Amino acid sequence: TRGKSRSRDPSVKADSLDHPFCFECGYDLSGLELPRPCPECGQLADPAAQVAEAREWFTRRSVRLRWLVRPRTIPSSFWYALSDATSCQLARRRVACWLWLPAILAVVIVGVGCFITVEYDVKVWYYDKSDAERRPLRAVTESETDRLFAFNFHLFRGGFFFQKPASWVEVAERQPKSFNFSVPDSIDVMFFFWGCGPLLAGVFGYLPLTKLVVAWTRYRARGQRQFNDTKATQTAWSIIAVPLGMAAWAWLLAVLVYIVIELSGSDDNAWYLDAALICTAAGWWVLVSLVGCGILAVRDRPRLLAGGQFGLWAVAVIVSIGGPAVAGWGLLHLFS
Repeated sequence: TRGKSRSRDPSVKADSLDHPFCFECGYDLSGLELPRPCPECGQLADPAAQVAEAREWFTRRSVRLRWLVRPRTIPSSFWYALSDATSCQLARRRVACWLWLPAILAVVIVGVGCFITVEYDVKVWYYDKSDAERRPLRAVTESETDRLFAFNFHLFRGGFFFQKPASWVEVAERQPKSFNFSVPDSIDVMFFFWGCGPLLAGVFGYLPLTKLVVAWTRYRARGQRQFNDTKATQTAWSIIAVPLGMAAWAWLLAVLVYIVIELSGSDDNAWYLDAALICTAAGWWVLVSLVGCGILAVRDRPRLLAGGQFGLWAVAVIVSIGGPAVAGWGLLHLFS
């Protein structure tokens, strides 16, 4: 297909089809004078105009998620038109700013936090759970030193040999006293959870899905003798990075909330805010992976990308596991 000559018309030079088809229904338009209504669906087949429409839509597409709510606004030629330099540059910028930037920031922030230790003044007191007034039965004041991003276990609060009765409730009030920097003996598992969570979800989620879609498109295009440019598929698929990036930014916000909780010595109730952010990020990742992939597959009328939509849905389901798997693993450790 690539060996055939192409039109010298600059408007369709790099984006026209050697084997033209209707962008709306996939009907073979070989030998027909264009533009003209498609004999199959009746839609006007005008490759040059449809390419321009797709590029204009992509360039003006805001970061708002109207494409999830109103998929009919996506031009029918979207998959096949976006191989020009402007669209490719815009796609790379959107992927970098929305998906990889928060992932990298999370790694950097958590990496720096691994070197920070916080010393707390801790007051531990106990009351009987049947006492509505929560009168203290025992109180102990001690010091604790925690690393900011590490599992810090305090097994012997109240004294090494102290065993509280089963009816007693323990309350720990912590106030940060000083901050220090020290090199950790080893990388704690918290670093991989908090810092590498979005990065792992992107590397095992968005990135392989993009590669699979590109390979699938190339295979089907060759089989149907239709022009295909890898850049066009990568550029079109990059629009999913915007809503996926919102999940990554929510995760980064959860990291910042975690830092505030640790440095302020807040009580356990504050952790539910962090858990809510983590679940929001994971759930949004699943939603975009499934709904976003499905919408773009529906717009692929000539079936260059999804010869069978079931196959693409299966890939989307598998890839959507990336975000929740990281979040679920971390939540188990967070509340264990």
